[in-house]
Amino acid sequence: MPDVPGPNIENQRKGKSKKDSVLHILKYWEQGHNHNDLKKLSYVYAKKVWFYSKSKTNSEIVRDKAKVLDFKGSYKQRHEDLNVRFVQVDEKEEAHCIFNKISTRSEKTDSSRII
Repeated sequence: MPDVPGPNIENQRKGKSKKDSVLHILKYWEQGHNHNDLKKLSYVYAKKVWFYSKSKTNSEIVRDKAKVLDFKGSYKQRHEDLNVRFVQVDEKEEAHCIFNKISTRSEKTDSSRII
């Protein structure tokens, strides 16, 4: 199996700063979208997450992404203005990220704020 991130940031520490670990996971998230790589996308989502206002499993998210990304490479995305902060939630530390997602599909570019 290739060196890919797991959903837990602690899996990525290996001498890196916490923010560098978040950037590594974000890079895989972007690569998964840009290269229609569902396996990479499956690594960046936890087993169960809050996803577009709904509780979903990793499998459900990957299935949904497969439907959305099935447009022959016309989709690309990148992030700008990343702000990462670490907060304690139920005795665990979570990374909270805010950034602008710039996406292009069929030559139309869009920007959205991601929290």
